[in-house]
Amino acid sequence: MSHRRRAFLMLALGLAAGLPGCGAPRPEALQGKVCQSMATAGRSPYPWPDLYQSVFEAPLAVPVAGARALTEPRVSPAPPALTPAAQAFRARLAAQAAQRQPPPRPGMMAVPAPPTRVLAVSAGGAWGAFSAGFLDGWGGNAVEPRPRFDVVTGVSTGSMIAPVVFLGDPARMARLRALYEGLRNADVLTPRGTLSLLTATSLYDNAPLRRQVAAILDEDMVEAIAAESATRMLAVMATNLDSGVPEVFDLTAIAARADMSLAERRQRMIAAIMASAALPVGFPPEFIEGDMYVDGGVRLQAFVARELQAALAGRRLDVTVVVSGDLKVGRDCTGRDGLDLLSIAGRTAAIANDQLLRTSVAALLALGRQPGNAARYIDAAPLIDYGATVPPPGLPPPGPCKVTSDNDDLFNPAFQTCLARGGAAMSSTTPIPWTLTVQGDRVSRGRPGGV
Repeated sequence: MSHRRRAFLMLALGLAAGLPGCGAPRPEALQGKVCQSMATAGRSPYPWPDLYQSVFEAPLAVPVAGARALTEPRVSPAPPALTPAAQAFRARLAAQAAQRQPPPRPGMMAVPAPPTRVLAVSAGGAWGAFSAGFLDGWGGNAVEPRPRFDVVTGVSTGSMIAPVVFLGDPARMARLRALYEGLRNADVLTPRGTLSLLTATSLYDNAPLRRQVAAILDEDMVEAIAAESATRMLAVMATNLDSGVPEVFDLTAIAARADMSLAERRQRMIAAIMASAALPVGFPPEFIEGDMYVDGGVRLQAFVARELQAALAGRRLDVTVVVSGDLKVGRDCTGRDGLDLLSIAGRTAAIANDQLLRTSVAALLALGRQPGNAARYIDAAPLIDYGATVPPPGLPPPGPCKVTSDNDDLFNPAFQTCLARGGAAMSSTTPIPWTLTVQGDRVSRGRPGGV
C-alpha cells in the first residue's frame, strides 16, 4: 500500500475512534531489526514469498467419476437457491457466451468456442495511474495487441478504468491516462469543516470525484456500452453495507435498460461506480434503491464474479488481472514518530488491505490452474523505488517512481505520471513482461501462453 493511502486510512481510523494520534515516540530500545533497517533499506518490502509459491501449490482440479471431462473447467457448486438477480445475471452471461459460439457448418466438425477473455482491474486509489497507463499502452502494441475482452470488471479505482477499456477507444484511453496523471487531492475530495463532521458520514465530500466520473461516463459512452450488451459484459463491484455482501453491478445491463431514460441510465451507472469507490469513513456511502454501499475493496480488490464462473462452467476462461499497486507490504517502523493506538490501527489496516489485494489476485490466478484455462497478472512493483540507499539482498534494482514519506497527499501528479508512463512502456514491450502466468500445471514468470 502506498504511504498516501496508508495516511488516509490512519486518519479515517483516528477520527472514527476519536483519537488525537499524538503518542510519545517509540523508544529506541524497542526498535528492532526492521526499524534499524529503515535507515538503509527505506520502505523496501521485507522478504516475503511472492504469489508464485501460493499459486503453484494450489491443487489442480481433478475430475472424479461422473464429472465433466478433463478439458472442462470445474467450479465450486452454486448455492441451492438463487436470487432473481443472480438468476438473471447468470442467464445473461450464458446467453452472451452462446452468441460467441461459432455457428455449426454442415458436414464440418464443430469449431471449438473461443475462450471467454476476462479483464479484472483492481482497486488501488492513485495507483490506478499504473493500470490506466498499462492498458493505454497495450492498445498500441501491434505485436501483442490488447484483446477485445468479453468481460471487464473493476473495483474502486478499477471501476473508473473498466468502462473506458471495455470500449477500447484510443482517444478515451488517452484522456483517462492524462486524467490519472494529473489528479490532485482537490480533484477528488474536499475536507469537511469541523462542525459538519459532527453529523457527516465521512471525512471528505467526494463531489469532485463524482464530477470526474461524470466527465468520463458521458451519454455517448453509455450508448456505446449499451450496444455491447448482447455479447459482452462490463461489471463493477461494491459492498452492501447493510447485508455485508459484495454485489455486482452489471453496467452493460443498466446501459441497455428500456425502462429508463438515457439520463437516468447514466446516473445509475455513475452511482454504481461511486459506490464501488466509496472508501469507508473517508468518502460517504452511496445509496442505490435504498441500500447503502461502500467500496468494493472492503470485500474483494479484484474479482471475477462467482455467477460468471458458474454460468460459464464447461467453457474456457482466459483471465488477465491488472493490479493498481505493487502487491508488496513496505516496511515501516510503526510508531517511531508517535506510538499510540492510531499508529497501530493505521499500520494494521495497511497490512490487512495489502493482504486482501494479494488474496484477491491469487484467487483469480487460481482460475488458470483449472484445465483448459489461463490467467496472468502484472503489477507496478518493477517501477518502484522504495528509497533504499543499501538495497536488501535479493531486491531488484529500484525503478523510476520514488515512494516518499514526506508527503501525505493522497494524489501526487509526479508519482502518478511516473506510474502511467512506466505502465505504458511495459505494455508496449514485446513480449509483455507479465509478472506471473498460469496455465494448467504450468506456472511461470514472463510471457503468457495463449489458450
